[in-house]
Amino acid sequence: MKKITYYPAFLSIIALATTTAVLAESKITATVDVKPESTLTNQEKESISLSAGQLLINVDRARTNIKNNDIDAASAEIDKAIKLGKIIKSVLPTYDIKTEVKTSSEDYIDEKKVQLPLVTLHEELNTVEILKPIRIAKHEAIKKSIGTQGRNTVADVEMRDVKAQLDVDSAIAGLDQAQKAIADKKTEEAETALKNIEGDIIFEYVVAELPLERAQANLIMARKAFKENKPIQAKAQLQAASDALEQYSKTAGSNREKEIADLRKEIQTLCSEKCDNATSEETITKCWHKLATWSEGQASM
Repeated sequence: MKKITYYPAFLSIIALATTTAVLAESKITATVDVKPESTLTNQEKESISLSAGQLLINVDRARTNIKNNDIDAASAEIDKAIKLGKIIKSVLPTYDIKTEVKTSSEDYIDEKKVQLPLVTLHEELNTVEILKPIRIAKHEAIKKSIGTQGRNTVADVEMRDVKAQLDVDSAIAGLDQAQKAIADKKTEEAETALKNIEGDIIFEYVVAELPLERAQANLIMARKAFKENKPIQAKAQLQAASDALEQYSKTAGSNREKEIADLRKEIQTLCSEKCDNATSEETITKCWHKLATWSEGQASM
C-alpha cells in the first residue's frame, strides 16, 4: 500500500524521535530525543476529535450566516469556534525535544518544547457533508499530480484518504482574522478567512481498494434514510453495506473474519426486522464507528 502524506514540513522533527546518526564513524554523532510531557487516553483523543469536528461545524454555520447577511449570528458562531480552538490547544500534548551533536572537541545541545497543533478528525456523521467538497477537490488535485509525475495515470489508480487533520493553530488564526473582518464590516474578508480554514485541512492519501469505504458511505446514507423515515431506501443501503463488507472480507485476512461476520449479521438484522428509526440510527452509528476504527488501523499497514 503506497501512502502519500501532505503536512507542514516543521512537523517532521517528531519523526526524528530517538534517532541517532553516526557520520564518519566516531568523528561526529547527532541525536534527537523526543519525549511527551503527557499522553492522552483514547477517550481524550476521541473528545478532542469531536471538538475539532464541532469547530468545523461552527465555521460552516458562520459561512452560511454571512451568505444570508446574518452577521450577528456569524459572529456568534465564530466566537464558539474560537472557544473550542482554545480548549483543544489547552489539552494537546507538549513534547520535549533535545538535540545533541558531539565531536571530539565540541558539543552542541539544543532543548525546546513543541506542541503539535494537528488533530485527527474521526469524521462523525454530522461533519461528512462539510468535508466532502474539500476532500473531492484535494483528491482530484493529488491524482492529477500523480499523473504528471510519471506514476500511474488517474484512470489506473484509486485514491482514498486515510486521515484528515485540522491544524488548530491555523484555525484559531483564521477565526481571529474573520472576527476582526466582521468587526470592520468586511464580510468578504471574513468569508475568505473562514473558507481558508476548511481549505487548510490536511489529508493523507493511499492508493487502495475501496470496499470498506463503500460500506461506510452506505451506512451514512442508511442512517440518513431512517432519519427521513424512508425505511425501504435505508434497508437497500444497509444491504449494499453488507455486500461491501463481504468483498472486504476477501482481503482483510483471517484475523478479522469473525468481526466482519458479526458486523454483517448485525446489519442484516436491521434489514430484516422492523426496528424503530431511533434504534436503527443508533445501531448504524455504532457499526460506522467500528468501520472507522478498521479504516484507521488499515492506514498503518
